[in-house]
Amino acid sequence: MTLYNIELLFSEDMPKDVQETIKKLVKTSVLSTHIRLHEAKLRYIPVIEVSAIKGSCSNRKILKYLESRVEVRRGRSRFEIFEMPIGKPQPSRYYHYFWPPSVFELDEVKAELELMKSDSFLRLENEEDVKLVKEVDLWYDAELDARDVPEYGYKDKWDRMSEEEKNKAIWEVVLDFVRHNALAYEKILNTYKKFGKLFWFTFYYSD
Repeated sequence: MTLYNIELLFSEDMPKDVQETIKKLVKTSVLSTHIRLHEAKLRYIPVIEVSAIKGSCSNRKILKYLESRVEVRRGRSRFEIFEMPIGKPQPSRYYHYFWPPSVFELDEVKAELELMKSDSFLRLENEEDVKLVKEVDLWYDAELDARDVPEYGYKDKWDRMSEEEKNKAIWEVVLDFVRHNALAYEKILNTYKKFGKLFWFTFYYSD
């Protein structure tokens, strides 16, 4: 699982105390983003994710469409560093897209968020979905959590479960991972709505 930090960009006239409150609400720590899975199943959200992380995107048509609908900024992440061959940390060379929360209000993007939260986004009965989840290593991560995280309720009985029961438990965690991302994006949007203050978000590698 690849983890990313969320960085926020604020307008210069936003009070510092409001900025700090927004940061706490959005919880600018870690987000797990399964981009390869999103790219296989969605159109708009992976463009937002990839352009935020890489500063570019192969799907120029959708990127241009989104840019025409919301106010986007581009710049360097203040917190991201990379290791030079000599081992000295340097500021990131990469530009990121900074997206406004309002991008999640667009009908096309909102529909994909709803799909990610639904039971129809990924189905255990669909062999292609299972194959995809395994190809992006999400099955392996979900199996570890289903087996080892007490909150899921399987830890103490895992060894006594049938293969079918284990697969259902793993799939429950897979769907949890996917829904977590959708809910995180909705939290960014709801925070924007609560304050009515424009800010922008981007992602940078955490691991």
